[in-house]
Amino acid sequence: MQRAHLPTPPQSPSARQLSIEPINNSLALLNNLTAFYQQERYWTHHTRAALESALASTVKGTITLSADSDDADSRSSSSPRSSPSALSSVAGFSDDSDYASIKAEPLSPKLKSMDLQQRRRNRKKSNLRLKLGGITPPIIKQQGSRPSQRILEMFAELVESRMESCERVTNMVKRYHRDRDMQMQRVV
Repeated sequence: MQRAHLPTPPQSPSARQLSIEPINNSLALLNNLTAFYQQERYWTHHTRAALESALASTVKGTITLSADSDDADSRSSSSPRSSPSALSSVAGFSDDSDYASIKAEPLSPKLKSMDLQQRRRNRKKSNLRLKLGGITPPIIKQQGSRPSQRILEMFAELVESRMESCERVTNMVKRYHRDRDMQMQRVV
């Protein structure tokens, strides 16, 4: 039984072929592994982004509901002074003739802008609190995260470390063969 991968003396490759082929085979294999791990890294990033967008959409739905209720609260608390219809509905007046007998104090432009700024600030503050509630520090995230998220993080770490390892080995192989070729050229 003859083995095809072991050369026999009459068909032995030259020294130059021996030095070139192993590096090409090694580098091709390492490049394929690196490409595979890059695809896996892309998949983990894509999956993580999908999970985060799903989480953000649920948080955004919560923010939208709370912002709507905040708007309703701010309208009911601050707009009776500025809108006659709101004043009449709050005070129990049904027509404009009843409203005409009550003189509303006009707000100065400065007070109106301050009131508007205060409402905006409160709305931003509550939205920020909700957004920050969805974002947790990394330490808490690792401890309290769901198992599926933790598995995804572990897989991403594994892929990253293996890809770095392939890159290091590729550099070592290239450096070894470069140094070896330089030494062989010095000898010749």
